[in-house]
Amino acid sequence: MPRLLAFCEKLADRIIEEKDQYLIAGCNGPYNDIETDLRIHSHWLSFFCLLGRALPDKRYIKCSQEISGELLQPKHRPQGYSFLHRISKKKDNCNGLVGQAWTIEALAETSMLFEDKKYSSLGEEVFLQHRFNEDIGLWSRLEIDGRILSVDRAFNHQLWFAACGAQLHGDRRDNILEMVNYFLSKIEENVRVLQNGLIFHSIERKFTEESENKISLKLKLKRQLKKLLSTNGEKKIADVYATTKSNGYQAFNLYAFGKLKEQVPEHSYWNSQHFRASLEYVNTQLYIDRLRGNKYGYPYNPPGFEMPYVLYSLSSLSEQKLKESAQWWVNEQIKRTFNGNTFMFDKDTSDAYTLTSRIYEILRLPADILEQIDVAVSI
Repeated sequence: MPRLLAFCEKLADRIIEEKDQYLIAGCNGPYNDIETDLRIHSHWLSFFCLLGRALPDKRYIKCSQEISGELLQPKHRPQGYSFLHRISKKKDNCNGLVGQAWTIEALAETSMLFEDKKYSSLGEEVFLQHRFNEDIGLWSRLEIDGRILSVDRAFNHQLWFAACGAQLHGDRRDNILEMVNYFLSKIEENVRVLQNGLIFHSIERKFTEESENKISLKLKLKRQLKKLLSTNGEKKIADVYATTKSNGYQAFNLYAFGKLKEQVPEHSYWNSQHFRASLEYVNTQLYIDRLRGNKYGYPYNPPGFEMPYVLYSLSSLSEQKLKESAQWWVNEQIKRTFNGNTFMFDKDTSDAYTLTSRIYEILRLPADILEQIDVAVSI
């Protein structure tokens, strides 16, 4: 069996030879949005930057240069504010905070690879245009025309925005880290972690600046549901969400926590029971069982790419245990979603282009670990 790093090299070679097969806009997974190609370019740019650091091959460096040039095109920031990630009359066009996070992440990786601050400066400019509420420690969405929208209530959006912003090492890094540290200090007030360690998907906290008539119908319905539940309500809510969004996003959230811990390792949140419970949950059979058939898991938020880095960055596993666990997760992802005929992760997914590009997440593991992981595919 080939090693994981060799598998990633083979995929990189395929992309270099057949860009038109891979660099195609996805549809935001199960959300089925009309997306621009910016997300795909952002993910593949991160892929080639990370691979280029692990294996300084001139072809990977050149591909990073080409894709990074695409990100700088004015069409992706048509009005000089946030990045244009989707076309929609019913939703924002910035894709909340998370769309911005993915492009900021790619700019941070590019800046690091080329040691060029123009990329991190652009990331900082966009990040700092977003309004940060210092009372509650959360960011508002910024539309592409500069309108400040409501606070983004999807916790994973807030978390990834913080994590990717913290990766920027430009001249305004201190300003960003001040917000990020405050965001971490307010997490326990803003986010509910259920008894089993599952991170609840939505931020339910009431904001003083929002009157009741401005709260979305979706949120009102959630509140009515909660009122109908018995005193055993938390368990019932967990049962409702465990096999859908919350469980499907658990590794995605922890992955961002891993990125954050690398940037702000001394924060007190890492020692909290709130955080420890969410980390312990992914080591349970219950978590693994509830990923099966979950459209937000393997087909979209790929735990096989995310869990190895989660374990590497947040746990204290021995190198051997880490290798064994990472190998299990990667091969579980491959078994469920990889198609050897197309060399894409296009099995049992509604968005093959996005899912395939998310293999970049595995490349945050050190090269010496990637070289120890066997993958059950033929290359």
